[in-house]
Amino acid sequence: MWEVRCPHEECEAWVKIGIKSRIPLSISGHFTNLEAHVGSKTCGRTSSGLQMVAQNSRIALASLFPQCSQPSSVPKTTVENDTSTCVLAPAHARALLSCPGILLDETNWPVVPGIPIEANFPWLRRRPGQDQLSFKVELFNDALAVRSFDCDARAGQNGAPCLACDSLLPKLQAVASNASEHKSHTRKSLLTPLQLIEDNQNLVEQVNRFKLQSSNT
Repeated sequence: MWEVRCPHEECEAWVKIGIKSRIPLSISGHFTNLEAHVGSKTCGRTSSGLQMVAQNSRIALASLFPQCSQPSSVPKTTVENDTSTCVLAPAHARALLSCPGILLDETNWPVVPGIPIEANFPWLRRRPGQDQLSFKVELFNDALAVRSFDCDARAGQNGAPCLACDSLLPKLQAVASNASEHKSHTRKSLLTPLQLIEDNQNLVEQVNRFKLQSSNT
């Protein structure tokens, strides 16, 4: 989470924007809150030309995250269908790092070589009921992470998970234990996709044995 100051000198508003840590900044749409603010009634300056410029996330990105370490201005930009030019004022931003949650990997989850980690996660436990997980789970770009329902969305010290997410470790270990040990009496709703496939294969083999026995009698 970031708080970004409106780039206009006449406006001192700070606008919250959310940036997913695993989504490239080159993708437009990160700064929709800022785009909505620029030129609005709450903005200190309402110029239609500037508002059109702000609607381009890549231009906003260039002003908010310049290559140099110090904030800088964006070169003059020609607005489409407008002969005038404008210069965005120096942008200022302060980081409110998002809580990363707890990433699942070989250190805290049973991983099968050559198989995506999400294939060994009990997805059926996300649905409401007695077996529902006591935390949230997110999958993005092959990265699987769990978060507390009480996550405060801000990272702890040095970018670590917030206290609510960090306290999930004992619960996560219990779920990981079920995922690593496939017991025959375990309810289907607690099984991972890999375990369900294994159950199905065992059932097929059992049926084939019965068929073979009946053909020999």
